[in-house]
Amino acid sequence: MAEFHQGAELRKELGAVSVSILGKAESGFFIAQVTDLRTGGINDLLTPGRNAKIAGGKIKVEGSDPSRGVYFVNAPDGAGQGGRGRHR
Repeated sequence: MAEFHQGAELRKELGAVSVSILGKAESGFFIAQVTDLRTGGINDLLTPGRNAKIAGGKIKVEGSDPSRGVYFVNAPDGAGQGGRGRHR
């Protein structure tokens, strides 16, 4: 199992991060690109333990429930159990 963690610098800067809710998202979200911020690779493998940038449209993560977020699922059909911030 690989775990993904933010580095000390990112954790330090989290206090300066803000989110603006501009309205209700319509259906039809999409992920256009995923970039591995360590290697610069686009839409390819992700480096375990490093960060990734997800770009797209109408992507919405809402609420304060810690189970909300991006999940990585190791299954060919997309089914199965994922974990927030970790790849199984």
